[in-house]
Amino acid sequence: AKQSQHAELQVAAYQCIVQIVEHHYDVMGDHMIQLGDMTATSIQQGPDKIALPSIEFWCTLADEELFRKDIEREARSNGTPPEIQSRNFIYQAKSSLIVLMLQSLTRGQKDDEEEEDTYSIAMAAQGCLQLLAQLLGDDIIEPVVSFVGANFRDQDWRKREAAILAYGSIVEGPSEDRMRQIVAGSLAELTAALKDTSLSVRDTTAWMLGRIAATHPEVMNVPALASLLGEKLSDHPRVAANICYVLHCIAEQASPGGAGPHAATTPLSPYFSDFIRVLVEVTQRRDG
Repeated sequence: AKQSQHAELQVAAYQCIVQIVEHHYDVMGDHMIQLGDMTATSIQQGPDKIALPSIEFWCTLADEELFRKDIEREARSNGTPPEIQSRNFIYQAKSSLIVLMLQSLTRGQKDDEEEEDTYSIAMAAQGCLQLLAQLLGDDIIEPVVSFVGANFRDQDWRKREAAILAYGSIVEGPSEDRMRQIVAGSLAELTAALKDTSLSVRDTTAWMLGRIAATHPEVMNVPALASLLGEKLSDHPRVAANICYVLHCIAEQASPGGAGPHAATTPLSPYFSDFIRVLVEVTQRRDG
């Protein structure tokens, strides 16, 4: 069916494969090479309606292997054999799969000013990278960091946005210590992308900062960020909404020195009045 000239039949065939992976994972071994080649071609060359279920195939496979890894860890902690085991299909395909998803981050992107109502190949690839980061851990860092370095300053806003999408996708999954060092060393430069001329780049940068604030709050240098975050609350609604989430995460989680949610002061305390004033103004915006 995947060779059919009828696109709807091809889509149905890929969706069926996704269901087979979900419910019959253990019998997929003999077919993985063929499925890998087939889905890679569809993702690289196929129309969106076929590329999307091809990425979903890998997302479903990663989800299943994450579930099985959890079962294995629980069994080890209990000193019992696991009821089910991962066959590590993702790990075996990791090198080509990571590259494939990184390349897909620039496919199907919206126009810069267009609203994000349509689920694109880039969005699907970003979701898959998040799953790969959880499954592969530190193995995903080097290829992603290389991709970010190669595209972060590109003249094409789509490549700049792809770099930030990739970075934000791996902040959770690799070892916390290693990822914290990488984030701490690059946060200032990444944050500067909030001033990019491209709305999409600013929007994605604000999303990335939210991911960092939620997973590595200790690296968020609030004194250095406060002025820019406050300024960006007046940016396009897409950007401002993500900045609100950044502030939410900082307020909820960033507590250096062991300060808890009921501590007398937090990193936001010196800026509290200013942020409240701007946030109240945001609630009255008519463009959101």
